[in-house]
Parts: sequence; structure tokens; C-alpha cells
Amino acid sequence: MRDWDRFYEWLNPDPDHAASAYRELRQLLISFFKGRVCADAEGLADQTIERVVQLLPKFGNELPDHPQRYCYGVAYYIHKEYLRNEVSRNGGNLSELSQEPYDPSLIEEKEEMDRCLYNCMQKLEDQKREMFTRYYLVTPKQKSISHQEMADERGISLTALRLQILRIKEKLRACISECRKREGKN
Repeated sequence: MRDWDRFYEWLNPDPDHAASAYRELRQLLISFFKGRVCADAEGLADQTIERVVQLLPKFGNELPDHPQRYCYGVAYYIHKEYLRNEVSRNGGNLSELSQEPYDPSLIEEKEEMDRCLYNCMQKLEDQKREMFTRYYLVTPKQKSISHQEMADERGISLTALRLQILRIKEKLRACISECRKREGKN
């Protein structure tokens, strides 16, 4: 089996859905690099996917369980390479490029945001808080399940799960906004 065919099958065993899984993964990787202010986010996303395709044969028949998570891990290192290349091309050192300048007001703002987020999360029903946390706050060390598996556990479609998460995010956004207004007045 060719490496690219194996990659598509790894993304989704159903050939009809593999192409859309690829497009979704590529879009997520582009967003990843855009979020890190990379000039060529699309090129870096493609480079990440090509690197993953090249790495798959080393796994033999035991491919990683979560393709997106694995690709994000590779993207992390591609980003580090990108930073090193930018430094060598533009001069300076890596720490200057990768660190934001110290600004005490930003730290206070982040602390305020964290307090508000914590308070708003506590206001959610236990079931919604647990679902939201599982959906977003999964670390590589945890044995996590995919979003599809979460939807299956609840007996709903993946789209329905995403809509529920979106509604929770909207509630949290409104709550955080109100909290920040109150804290700003004190």
C-alpha cells in the first residue's frame, strides 16, 4: 500500500470520508500555524502532512490512535523548525522571536480572564462542564476519546455534539463578558 493511501485510510477507513477528513485536518493545521503568526501557514500545513506521511511506515501496523493529535505534535516541531529558520534568515536569537515583551497589564488581564472563566465554568451544570472539559481540555498524556466517541456515548450525532459545545461556549462567552465588566468596575 502506498504511503498516501495508508495516510488516507488512517484518517478515515471509509474512502468516501477520507478526503473530507484530509481537508478538515489541513484546515486545522493552517489555523494552527496562522495562530502562531506564520507567514506561510498553508505551506507549513502541507509540510506537516508530508512529514507525517513519511513517518507512518515506522509504525508498521500499529498506527497512532488519534491522527489529528499526532499531526498536531508534528506541527509543533515544524513550527520550531520554522522559528529557527526565521532566526537564521533574519538574525537575532530564538528567544527574542518566540517571546512576547513583558507587559504587566497583560498579566493582570489574563488573571482576570482566568478568574472569570473559572467562575463561569462553576456555574455550568456538572454534565455540561464535564462534556465541555472533555471536548477541549484533553492532554496527550490522558487516554482520551475522539469527539465521535463522545457523541456515540451520548447517543447523538457528531453535529449535535458540536452544537451543544457551541451553545456552552456562547453561555461562557456571555458570562465571562459580564464578569469582566463587573471586575472592571470594582
